[in-house]
Amino acid sequence: MATDEEIHQALLVINSRLQTIDGKVNLLARANRDPLLDDLKKLIRAKPIIGQIYLLLDGSLNQEEVTQELRKSGVSTSKSAVSRWLVEMSGEHGIAERVPVKGPGKTYRKNLEMEHALNLSKKIEKWLADLAKEERPTRSRKKS
Repeated sequence: MATDEEIHQALLVINSRLQTIDGKVNLLARANRDPLLDDLKKLIRAKPIIGQIYLLLDGSLNQEEVTQELRKSGVSTSKSAVSRWLVEMSGEHGIAERVPVKGPGKTYRKNLEMEHALNLSKKIEKWLADLAKEERPTRSRKKS
């Protein structure tokens, strides 16, 4: 059986490796900032629900709670759809990550490295606001 000191040393090694990985992710995100932001902006324009979900991810809401919050804001969706979006956001786009918490449902948060390197929350808020403005009919459009 491992001693407390051996466990502590093993955890220090794991922590060091994780910090190295975090540093590399941050470096890559910053080096590829413009292409990443362009791709994410296109994604949010095509699938605004991804941006809406992203803004709700605080590490405390499970999938059902995220679904409820979306419904409160007028977004019609289901828990299974939110689950699929979260998997896509985590796996394909790297902007969300699962949080190991006890309790019902899966809980996600924003990927902190991507959030900090790209300032995503503010950008996504702007992209969604711009999209909402474009979708609102203007008076000149109504007269035509």
